[in-house]
Amino acid sequence: MSIGWAAKPHSRFQSNSVVNLPRYQYFTRKRSDIDWTPVRENEIEELERSYRRLVLAALHGGVRLGGSLIIDWPMEPGASAKPEERERRLPASFAKASRMLAFENRDASRPPRSLNNAATHLQTAIDTRQRQIIGSAADPAEGRRQYIRWLYEQLQTSSIRAVIDWNDQEVQGILKLWLTEDPQLRQALLEVFPVDRALVDGLYKAAGEPLPKSRRAEKDGFYCKVCGGWVGETYEDVIQNGLLCSFHPEDETHPFGRPYSIFG
Repeated sequence: MSIGWAAKPHSRFQSNSVVNLPRYQYFTRKRSDIDWTPVRENEIEELERSYRRLVLAALHGGVRLGGSLIIDWPMEPGASAKPEERERRLPASFAKASRMLAFENRDASRPPRSLNNAATHLQTAIDTRQRQIIGSAADPAEGRRQYIRWLYEQLQTSSIRAVIDWNDQEVQGILKLWLTEDPQLRQALLEVFPVDRALVDGLYKAAGEPLPKSRRAEKDGFYCKVCGGWVGETYEDVIQNGLLCSFHPEDETHPFGRPYSIFG
């Protein structure tokens, strides 16, 4: 087992239960062999980036399911002209595949093939599909709305939903973060899927009002109903922040006290 890895839950891999692991020692040459979660901050961040990028690429058609998660690798110098001889194969699980992408330099093909530049190829697949859909409309604003509608259709019908660890709420959360990072896409998202203003207004607290966990609001603004975490100073801030609790942004019950999806 590589130094710096442990069976410690963290972030999106966090578990609400304590698992009593048997006292065995494991010896492996690959960190992807066992589903350990890293404890080093830089490795945790890399694993989470890898996971999000993989899910987004799958939604955008850059990864397909066929016994494995398959990346259709682009032509590179010295590569085979046959697409099937260039494709990269990953475990048929987002969690396992993202570990391989984050920490290994070879895929699961036999013989294994290089994963160098995998992150770039996946991001390119995302960006290319986005440009194609937005560019197909005469008006860029309408193109962005078409892109949002297309992504929603992907959420509902894409064959990638058959991946063994597909989770609707988790994927929607990743997609919401992706879309709200860009002001123009965020605007398109809110035009296609308007947020219930009354729901957001229910988070408002004036300075001094009580918050969960026996706290009080330090200033006027919007606070999480579960933990009192900061959500935004104005309605516009709440939207710009992606309707996320600053304390627990990846917990589906924050900030409204129950799961909420902007996609309805």
